[in-house]
Amino acid sequence: MNSRPTCYKDYASRGDGSLVLPRSTMYDRRRRHNAQRDIGLQPVYQELGQEAVYQELGQEPDVYQRPESTGNHPLPDNVAAGQQNVCDIAPSNDNCESSNIFGAFQGETIFDDNGDFERANNKPINSKSKCTKRELISLVMALVLKHSLTKCCLDDILTILNYMVPNCIYATKYFFDKLFFHSSDDIVKHFYFPDCSSYFGISLESESWICDCCKKLKTIDDCLATNSYFLVLPLEKQLKNLLETSNLYSMIQQGKQNACSPTASNDVMSGDRYKSSKIQEFIHSRTENFSMTFSTDGIQPHKSSPFSIWPISLTINELGYRFKQKFLIYHSLYAGNTKPKASTLLNPIVSEMKNLFTNGFYWKNLNTGSIMHTKIIFPICVADAPARAMLSNFKQFNGSFGCGYCLHEGVSIQKGRGYARVYPMKHPLPRKRTHGESFNSAIDVVERVLPEINGVKGPNGMIPDSMHCVYLGVVKQFLVLWTESPAGCDYHIEAHSIDAILLTIKPTSDILRLIRSFSVFGKYWKASEYRNFLLLYSAGILKDLLPRKYFEHWMLLVNAMTILLQIKISDRDLETAHLLIMKFTRLTGTLYGQEQMTYNIHILQHVVESVRHWGAPWANSAFIYEDAGGLMQRQFHGSKTITLQIFSNIMARARLRQFASRYISTSDERIIDFYEHLDAPIELRTLNMSSKIYDLH
Repeated sequence: MNSRPTCYKDYASRGDGSLVLPRSTMYDRRRRHNAQRDIGLQPVYQELGQEAVYQELGQEPDVYQRPESTGNHPLPDNVAAGQQNVCDIAPSNDNCESSNIFGAFQGETIFDDNGDFERANNKPINSKSKCTKRELISLVMALVLKHSLTKCCLDDILTILNYMVPNCIYATKYFFDKLFFHSSDDIVKHFYFPDCSSYFGISLESESWICDCCKKLKTIDDCLATNSYFLVLPLEKQLKNLLETSNLYSMIQQGKQNACSPTASNDVMSGDRYKSSKIQEFIHSRTENFSMTFSTDGIQPHKSSPFSIWPISLTINELGYRFKQKFLIYHSLYAGNTKPKASTLLNPIVSEMKNLFTNGFYWKNLNTGSIMHTKIIFPICVADAPARAMLSNFKQFNGSFGCGYCLHEGVSIQKGRGYARVYPMKHPLPRKRTHGESFNSAIDVVERVLPEINGVKGPNGMIPDSMHCVYLGVVKQFLVLWTESPAGCDYHIEAHSIDAILLTIKPTSDILRLIRSFSVFGKYWKASEYRNFLLLYSAGILKDLLPRKYFEHWMLLVNAMTILLQIKISDRDLETAHLLIMKFTRLTGTLYGQEQMTYNIHILQHVVESVRHWGAPWANSAFIYEDAGGLMQRQFHGSKTITLQIFSNIMARARLRQFASRYISTSDERIIDFYEHLDAPIELRTLNMSSKIYDLH
C-alpha cells in the first residue's frame, strides 16, 4: 500500500512517468524557488530554525514555549523535516489546514517582561534607512490587518520586500503566524443544543446531556458536527491586558475629571441616571472602577445567504468619544443561518457582568507597580428595535404593548394589502414602565406560564437609539412617503426634484460621505446620509418643494434633533426639544394619517427622556458599533471558520500593538506616524450642532 504523505496531491502522469502539474502550481513552485535562490533565505523554520528566530528578535529562546517542552510542533512534521507543504505549492487557499489561524501554533508567552530590549540586535535594514527589521515587521503586519489581506498576499509582500532589500524581513508568512496568529486558550467555545438552541455549556467532554427544553439526548460531538457553538473571548482577560499594556487607565481617570468640569460635554456621564447615587457610589468607591455599554446586532455578510454574524461588543463610558473605537472590546461571536436565542447568546456575558460587578478583578499598574482592584458596572445596552425586543425579552414593536418604555398598546390597522400596528397619540400619555412593574410582570410570566404580560416576556434595560429610530426610521419613512405617494397628494415630491438641489450642494470636509442621488441610490443610503439630509440639507431642499404646513411640520424634527445633538444641553433645551417632538408626533397623524404613526414615530417621544438620563444621542448611538461591524465583515475570507478568522484578527491586532509598543523606538517620526496611521481605527465624527434654531419663515 502506498504510504505517501496525506498532504501531497496526486497528479496525473504522462507516459514517460513525469507529472502533469497545474499551471498555478508550477508558477508557485518556481516563484518560491527563485525567491529562495535570489534572496538567499530559506523559510524561517526550515533553515534558520527557532533559535535563530529568537535571536533575530533579541530574545532568549526560553521566552517562547518550546515545542520540546509542550509536545506541540510549530509546523506540521513534514515541514519540520524539510518537505514542502501542500498549502505552499497549491493554489492560494486561506482555508487550507496548515493556514488555519488557530490550528498551527501553540503558546501565549511572546514577550519577556524582564527582557533587556536595549541590548537586543536591532539594526537598520540597510545603511540608508533608519527602519529596523522589527519596525518593518510591525508596519507589514499593521498593513495586513488594516486592509484585511490574505496570508497568500502577505507572502507576496514579503517576497517583494526581499527582492528590493535582500534579507530585510523573513521570506514567508510562518514567522507572522508564530508571532501574531498562533492559537490561544483564551478563546472559549460555548455550545448550544442544535435543535432548540438552548445553552449547553463549555465542557469538552464527550458525555451525554438531555436538553431541558426539547428532552433530546446530545453530546459535545453532536454540537461540533453541526457547528452548534459560538466563541467567547473573556472580558476580564481583555481588560486586564489593556490596563496593563496601554494608557487606558490614565485615559479613564482623565475622562472622570473632565466630567466634573463645568464645560463638560453632554455624554453618558452627564445623564442623571449616571449621576444617580447608586452608580456614583459604585464609580467613586474605587478610583479604578468604571462603567461600560454593550451592544449586539446581526450582520449579514452575504446577500445571497441567510447566514448572519452576531457579535457582542462593549465600550467604556468614561473614555472620550474618539477613543471608544480604539478600545472597543469584542466579547462573543455567534454565526449561523438563524437568529441566536437571546438567553443562549447572553449567558456568558451576563455571567461575566455579574462577576465583574460583584468581585471585579486584579491587575498590575506598570507605572506605579501597585496592584489595582477594578469593578465594572454595565448600565446601558444599545441595539435596534428587533434586537432590543429580543434582548430585553419584550414583544416586538409590531405586537401589542410593543413599546419597551411605556404601556401604549398600539392599534392594528389596515395598510395597503395587509395590516400594521401603529401608535396614535393618546391623552393623557400612556404611563411609563417602571423597573418594578416590568420585573414583577416577568416573574408572573414565568410562574403562571404565560406568553406575556403587557408585552413583558422577561427583564428590561434599554435605551432608544437615534441611528435606527430617527435616521433609519423616521427620516427614511418620510423620504419614502414623499417620493412614493400618489402624484395627487399634497405632500408628493418627485425624487429627481430632491436630486436637482441635493447634488448641487458642496459639503465641507467635516462630512465624510459624499452626496449621492436619492432617486438612484436612495434604497442604499446609510444612516449617516439620512442624518446629513435631516440636519444639513433638508431645510434648504424642502422649503420650496413641500407646502408650508408640511415643511413647518418637518422643521419641528430638524430643530429638535439640532438641539439634542449639541455638545452642551441645558434643561431649557431639553424642554424645548420635548415640546417640538411632541408637536411633531401629534401633527404626523393629523397631516399624514394614522397609518403613519409608526413605532419609530412613537419612540421619538422617549428620546428626550433618554437624553436626560444617559446623555446626548451622539454619546450612545449605535454608529460606533455599526462601524465596528462593517470592519468585522472584512476580517474573513471564504465561508469556512468565519468566527475563528475574525477572532484571530482581533487578537493579532492586540499582539501587534504589544509588539510595536516594545520594538518601535526609531528616531524617524515618519515611521511612527505611518504605523499610527495603519493602526488607527476608522475616524468617527459626529455632528455637534449649534444652539441656533432654524427660522421657519
